[in-house]
Amino acid sequence: MPTPRNSLERACVGIQCSGSSLATTRQTLGRTIPINAVKATNCRSRGSNVMLMCCVRQILFSMVVVCGTFLFVPHSSSAQTNSAQSVPVAAALKKAAELGIVVGIDKQGNVVSIDTASNRSWVDDQQMLQILVFPTLTSLTLEGPSITDKLAATIARCTHLTSLAMRNTLIGDDGIKRFSVLKSLKAIDLRVSPLVTDRSTETLAAMPQLRAVRLNSCNVTDVGVQKLASLPDLRELDVRGCRGVTSVGIGMLNGHKTLKTLKIGGPAVDDAMLAIVGRMKTISTLSLDNCAMTDAGIAKLTTIPLTDLTIFQNVKVSDEGLAVLSHFHGLTSLTLRDVSLTGTCLHNLQHPEKIKSLNLAQSRLTDSTISLLKIFTGVENLNLSETKISDAAIDVLVQLTSLKELVLSQTGISQEGATRIRKALPECMVELN
Repeated sequence: MPTPRNSLERACVGIQCSGSSLATTRQTLGRTIPINAVKATNCRSRGSNVMLMCCVRQILFSMVVVCGTFLFVPHSSSAQTNSAQSVPVAAALKKAAELGIVVGIDKQGNVVSIDTASNRSWVDDQQMLQILVFPTLTSLTLEGPSITDKLAATIARCTHLTSLAMRNTLIGDDGIKRFSVLKSLKAIDLRVSPLVTDRSTETLAAMPQLRAVRLNSCNVTDVGVQKLASLPDLRELDVRGCRGVTSVGIGMLNGHKTLKTLKIGGPAVDDAMLAIVGRMKTISTLSLDNCAMTDAGIAKLTTIPLTDLTIFQNVKVSDEGLAVLSHFHGLTSLTLRDVSLTGTCLHNLQHPEKIKSLNLAQSRLTDSTISLLKIFTGVENLNLSETKISDAAIDVLVQLTSLKELVLSQTGISQEGATRIRKALPECMVELN
């Protein structure tokens, strides 16, 4: 092969194969793409307008799908200039493809994102040590209990990271401490990581650039919330399921000037805590999951400028209590899931035409109350899963002409009914069972 001229060709050097290997396939984003389809000298992604020159002589490429087409994955960094350096990159790309990991690249051909969660590609520390060789990585998403503190040092060397998610992992306080060197990190997601405690919040509180901290179901208490409240640019905090977080900790967030999104949940979230939240004038997105609040607590929220409200698994909240919806004039997203509602509360919305996303899954909505949805003339995403609607509701649903996604799983809607909806709303993706 001629001397490689650019980063793409350098990456190709390490992954040459025999002619028979060109028939190999890779499963990427749920699609099986034949490798022998890559014998082209130019590939343009329609969605991202990227032009990449491709080697055509018996080269095995790993690929990612971009906007419905495919894009050859090149070498991760144009700064690496010799084929010896391209060998671990090529091996990493091959390993990622084998594991079904989603890899993203930018217009310059640099690998900028790795996501093991989208395809449920649960990996372990050793596998990720082989893959994390890309110095230009800005986004990393890992999931699964086989990820531990052993990987932390390698992640800490990805100094360009702006987003880091480690969900359902066994990362702990010692591992988190290593991330203090990530000066570009803006968002960290550690949800369902039981070994993360208040010690980790000490590390995070010393990273002033952080804007989003997600600690859902971690072992964090009011002490940790107090530390995080010192972050000067904190915009999102998720402490749902953190049983040690009480009204005392949430009260420490009152007066924070940049906090926009607050997600809380658990038995400690009662009417007294909602009274505190109701004084947080900067909150525009609020999520209340599996709380002990009642209609009286919801009534305390009338003065905050909500645009996005989620109430999930709150059996003590009724249609009458949600008269509070009349105060949220800018609401664009509303989730009332697994609550004791018939839907009559929706009449309280002053501007239902502004709602783009509506989730009424597991509610008491029926064929007799489905007509309540006619007011949502601008809704684009609608979830009615696990409700008692049937094909009798279709006449109303097809009137929602702005729909782009409609979820009807575990309802009484038949396959024939779903087909009828798809014909009436050809731009809408209908999910059934």
